[in-house]
Amino acid sequence: MPRFRGGLLAEVIASLALVMLAATLVVALLLFQHGEARLRDVLGHALRAEARVLPVPTQSLVPGTEWWRVDASGAVRSGAPERFDAALGEVAAAARARQATLLQPGAPWEPIRFATPGSGGEVLVARVPAAASFRLRGAPLPLVVALLVLDVALFTAFGASLLRRRVVAPLERLAAATRELAEGGFEARLPEEGPHETVLVARAWNEMSEALARRTAALEKAVAELRDANGALRVARSGIERSERLASVGRLAAGVAHEVGNPMAAQLAFLDLAGRDPALGEATRAHLARAAAG
Repeated sequence: MPRFRGGLLAEVIASLALVMLAATLVVALLLFQHGEARLRDVLGHALRAEARVLPVPTQSLVPGTEWWRVDASGAVRSGAPERFDAALGEVAAAARARQATLLQPGAPWEPIRFATPGSGGEVLVARVPAAASFRLRGAPLPLVVALLVLDVALFTAFGASLLRRRVVAPLERLAAATRELAEGGFEARLPEEGPHETVLVARAWNEMSEALARRTAALEKAVAELRDANGALRVARSGIERSERLASVGRLAAGVAHEVGNPMAAQLAFLDLAGRDPALGEATRAHLARAAAG
């Protein structure tokens, strides 16, 4: 059944694969969000620990991390002022206003900005380079991709096997039985097995096949009886036609007898009347008697 294998099965498997892909993407998003939360927690604690000892870049947990000390007026007191950008100033101002540590991850390809309040109104600000940010936050990506591919492959294989056994195979049997029924094989039956819906379809098809077989047998019997009745009707019609021909011959014979009998009766009457004449001789009477007898 190429129509089933290449059509229905492919469409259903593609649909299920899309559903599994969407579900896996949701799981991957949740894992990514969980990783982001863990990154905020772990990296935040590490950067706070570094801020207490005013680390130099070579001593940072993440290589390449830059530090600045910003006073209450927003002026940079330590670190490279030319590398202190407006985004770092906003994070420092927010940490000073809230008197709380702030970690701003941004996008995975952007640097991570950190600020924590210090003593005397100053704020310690750090920036983790974009390469390190991507390395830290992109570490789970291979695992997520592998999980995504594995889930889709396993689900597609399982779905194909399940659909082949539970949906496509019953449909192929139904198609084969339908072709056999169309060719006159009324004894074809479908096995009533599998899922409930498949059993119902097979049962309904078997009932239809049995009903069609009964109706076909009844129709064949009626056709045979009609054929016999037509034969008897032809025989009766032939007898009627023969009777009509005999009746026509009888009517013709009666007509001929009537046309011939009347003149003969008149002639016999005249012969009898002539034979009563007393003046006739014996010879004449003998002739008249022979004419009447002949």
